[in-house]
Amino acid sequence: INCDTNPMWQLAKHSVCKITYGIWLCTGALINNTKSDGHPYFLTANHCINNDFDASGAMFYFNYESPDCSNPTNGPLDQTVAGSIIIANPGETTLDFTLLELSEEPPSEYKPYYAGWSRDIADPTSVTSIHHPSGDIKKITKSYDGATTADYGEGYNSFTHWWIDEWDEGTTEGGSSGSPLFNQNGKIIGDLSGGDANCSYNFNDFYLQFHHAWQDYSESSKSLKPWLDPGNTGAISNEGYLPYDEAPSHLKASLTDTVVNLVWNKVVDETLIDNYKIYRNSIFLSNPASTNYNDIAAYKDSVYKYYITAKITAGGETEPSNIIYIRSMDPLTTEFNEDFEGQFSIPEQWYEERSNDAIGWEFKTGGDGVILDTAYEGSVDAYFYNNSGESSKLVMPRFDFSGNSNVVLSFYLHNRALSGNIHKLKVLYKNDDLNSWKEIRSYSTDTPTWSKKTISLPEINDNYQIAIQAIGNGGYGICIDSITVKEDGNYITPEFTVNEDSICKNESVIFSTSLSGTNSFYWVFGSGAVPATISGSGPHTVSYTSPGIKTVKLTVNDTYIKKDINSVAVFDIPNAQYEVTGNTLTSNSPIGNQWYLEGNPIDGATKQSYEIEENGNYFVEICGSQSITRFLIVDGIEEVELDKTISEIGTHISIYPNPNSGIFTLKIDSDKDFSIDIISYEIVDLTGKVIKFGRINLSEDEHIINAQNLNAGLYFLKIIFPDNYYTSKVVIKK
Repeated sequence: INCDTNPMWQLAKHSVCKITYGIWLCTGALINNTKSDGHPYFLTANHCINNDFDASGAMFYFNYESPDCSNPTNGPLDQTVAGSIIIANPGETTLDFTLLELSEEPPSEYKPYYAGWSRDIADPTSVTSIHHPSGDIKKITKSYDGATTADYGEGYNSFTHWWIDEWDEGTTEGGSSGSPLFNQNGKIIGDLSGGDANCSYNFNDFYLQFHHAWQDYSESSKSLKPWLDPGNTGAISNEGYLPYDEAPSHLKASLTDTVVNLVWNKVVDETLIDNYKIYRNSIFLSNPASTNYNDIAAYKDSVYKYYITAKITAGGETEPSNIIYIRSMDPLTTEFNEDFEGQFSIPEQWYEERSNDAIGWEFKTGGDGVILDTAYEGSVDAYFYNNSGESSKLVMPRFDFSGNSNVVLSFYLHNRALSGNIHKLKVLYKNDDLNSWKEIRSYSTDTPTWSKKTISLPEINDNYQIAIQAIGNGGYGICIDSITVKEDGNYITPEFTVNEDSICKNESVIFSTSLSGTNSFYWVFGSGAVPATISGSGPHTVSYTSPGIKTVKLTVNDTYIKKDINSVAVFDIPNAQYEVTGNTLTSNSPIGNQWYLEGNPIDGATKQSYEIEENGNYFVEICGSQSITRFLIVDGIEEVELDKTISEIGTHISIYPNPNSGIFTLKIDSDKDFSIDIISYEIVDLTGKVIKFGRINLSEDEHIINAQNLNAGLYFLKIIFPDNYYTSKVVIKK
């Protein structure tokens, strides 16, 4: 692992641990939840740990690795956590994951990292695994071609794995099981189930897809969702969390009346520092020894900016923590209006969070004088310009929406592009001081005239904040004006349905809504959709050219949004195969099946399994891919013996001896002119597989068939005439 200098992997490695219990070896990883609170959740494979005894007896080794790019036989063993409990586990023969809770939070000196994750089912462009092969020191393995959805088999649910056909750097071994698969962004998308890869063969590995572990089962004991998204945010992905760093980190602030409560995470090694230093509005405030502080000198209707450093014993200070803003004020209620008139500075009770102290919002008439020299109403609007990616959040006053049912924010926007470059505007919210800002909508299309934007606000409560963030990217800059926040008297609940939830690639589904066509509708159908977007109520027929779980978004009246992140599962076209168990045929795909008998589709036979009712040649077609054809015999149906006359063709066939030792004689007497001299035969096993075939010359009286290479058992001899075939049981005894 330490031969790789990429900072992303040097951070991610701190999530990965070697696991031992008894004589068994596996790998797993600490994983973050959407609260980023350092809860010690740990992801591994179900086939690694699936019972309470093993979970409680497991040892988890942190930082078991080489100190450099050498390859010693072992590493440090002094950073361990002993024991865990199982939090979620769906069963070994369904999905191969186990979510554990470690017996304690890994201490700061382990420098633990809680890995981020993504449940996006789109194929990753590249993948990386960090693991302990055969219990060895930590290693890293990469595929630059990414991974695709595939069916691992082995009793697991169909098409629930990522398949890596070949590793470009490194490989995996036993002991790598349960290790995380990271996408190109360093987020976990799966855990290792198995495959063929080893030190002499770097091909064919399978990782359970995080998406399926997240949602395929509704019970909390079988699903990752309730544990890794405890606030039910609906997040598609989550960033990682490094609780301890070389500097104080994760500073948060909350209010109790006018007292500002500050908390932060300590540095990795507190023995190297004397104390922490608090700065308010860039001025030193206090130097507490602990990781919390109450600022009792705050005043109402004031905005404060805080950050923390640590005083290093050897001299100097660490880098500062993140910057946090807090504002003490009595929240406003609706209706609220701001037109920026009467002044050329930020309105009272507003504030900014800038990425660069020198670049922020201006309050003036219009924007760039060449392109816009007036406000939407009155003489003043808010304007932001930058061409190097700097940003600023313009934060509105606090609101108390406890007396409201639905609230809308509206404003006027002007955002003119220049030579293809355009600023981006995001609308953000949070409903708790300790929460991070979350995005509601974003705008980054050319808007050369004033345009009204209306947004239905989510998760309203009595402590609500709204921010309008501008991000510089050239163009002529962003102007906003005439902001209103009010109760929504025209609220609409957007909804839609889809006629199929699982299809094959290149197939179509139909999206519909029952809402009135007098509303305006705008659809976004997800990756690979044709069409990708469309207006109107529909119904709309949409096909998909790429596999994956598709996110579909419907916007009604440019205000109300329904976003379904699991609208349609699109499966890649598999190499069609099927297994035979008795009279039951089971394909290798849960969808897209059509069973055939004698080359004709069987009515209603479109499920993954089919129970045969008559003898014949069967195959399955999956999404246009056709399996091999097998001749199958229904159990319990007695075959017509071939040594009886088949009157309709005037042919007498006999086979002897039967049973036999593998050599038998076939005799065919016929009055019929077949117009050919050569016919063929097949010997078929009980699964329908043809295991021997050959030709028969009708001009000869007897034909010797040598099947001595076959094992003892029951077989079927199939004799194929030009217009029909006939079968008989053959028993071989050794």
